[in-house]
Amino acid sequence: MASPELAATTEFQLALPFTLQSASPSIAACHAARVRLLHPDHPPLSPSNCPKCGRFLLDGAGTVRMTRMKHPRSRLKTNALARSIQHICHSCGHLTRVPISAGNASLFARVRGHVSEPKVSIRAIDPPAMPHPPKHDPLQPGDPPNGRSRASSSMTVPQPQSPSPAPTPTPLSSQPRASKKSRPKKKAGLQEMLAKNKERQAKEKAGGAGTTGLAAFLGGL
Repeated sequence: MASPELAATTEFQLALPFTLQSASPSIAACHAARVRLLHPDHPPLSPSNCPKCGRFLLDGAGTVRMTRMKHPRSRLKTNALARSIQHICHSCGHLTRVPISAGNASLFARVRGHVSEPKVSIRAIDPPAMPHPPKHDPLQPGDPPNGRSRASSSMTVPQPQSPSPAPTPTPLSSQPRASKKSRPKKKAGLQEMLAKNKERQAKEKAGGAGTTGLAAFLGGL
């Protein structure tokens, strides 16, 4: 059983590389390599520092990835350590593999080959036919005559009315000519009326003279 003083010294040696990392990475790597030699099985330095040069790997100076361990196919069935974490130091090129336990992965059946996806047949679905609206017959039997006349009047299409032709204006030059022609006709009518009046007066005078002569003849008898 380690004494308390030894345990405190070990903790100080393990914390010193992390304390000096920000100030001087090279000095921190030197102390990490020294602690690795003194305590090779101590877990805190195993994933973060290079086991060869002590370089800190988690600040971009190294590469950490998960890989599969290369084993024959016959051993893959029973091997529980099929995967590992791989550390590559960019300073010295040292490669470290840390195996990972598979845990309860062996309890589940492995899927071999390519799993074919279920084929889903896509079929075009025709849209449902829309019902046609019933045709309305305006002349159905049993309708009243007023309804028929209304339906017929609603079905008749009004015809556009043709515009009436505008009356042509009479030229102004023809009006004085017409008045000139009507003047001689009026004169001829007046002359005829005067002539008829003269003939009537002459007949009346002749008739009056005849009656006076006849009366004198009868008085003489």
